[in-house]
Amino acid sequence: MFKNLSLPNKETLVIVSIGLITGLLLLVNLAVFIPTLIDVYQSNPQTTNKDPIDVESVNEAIEYISP
Repeated sequence: MFKNLSLPNKETLVIVSIGLITGLLLLVNLAVFIPTLIDVYQSNPQTTNKDPIDVESVNEAIEYISP
């Protein structure tokens, strides 16, 4: 009348548990890595040069070093 729920053999149980643990670790790694990757991609690099270089200064430097 009632079906007994039997556990599978030990090898199958070990394989399934290793698969579940591996999948869980992959999900945790992706949950941490993807937002970090998005933050790095969206961050604007800070420039250390405060004064922009204008065209006249570049032309003067070229004239100065040209023979």
